[in-house]
Amino acid sequence: MKKYFYKDDNLYDEDGKSVMMGWERPVMKKVSDLICFNKGDILNIGFGMGIVDTYIQEHNPSSHTIIERHPDVIDKMKLDGWEEKSNCLFGGWQDFLNVMGQFDGIYLDTWYDNRSPKIVKKLIDEHLKVG
Repeated sequence: MKKYFYKDDNLYDEDGKSVMMGWERPVMKKVSDLICFNKGDILNIGFGMGIVDTYIQEHNPSSHTIIERHPDVIDKMKLDGWEEKSNCLFGGWQDFLNVMGQFDGIYLDTWYDNRSPKIVKKLIDEHLKVG
C-alpha cells in the first residue's frame, strides 16, 4: 500500500498523485445535504480528508459511521479525534459487509478500489434502508 501525505489542503500518494483535493469541498457539501436529508443513520466509506464527514456532522445524523482502510488516513483520523465524533471502522469496507447494519444514506468514495460492481450492489441492496 502506497504512503499518503497531507499537504496544502490536499491528500497525495507517495507518487504525488492527488487522492483528495480541497477544491472538492462544494461537491462534498452538496453530497452531505443529499445523503443526510432525513438526519438518519449515515455511512461514509473512504475518509480521505474528512471533508464530507465534517459536513455530515453538521446535519446531526442519528448515527455516523466511517470506514477507512489506509493506515496514514487512519492515523490522521485518530489525531483529529474522529473516534469520538463517529463510529469508526478500520479496514476494507468489504470486510464489514456481514456485520454492519442498515443506513439511510451511504457515501462511497474510495481511491483505487477495483472491486466488481456486484459487491457495490450487495452493499446497497443489503445496507441501504428503503425510503
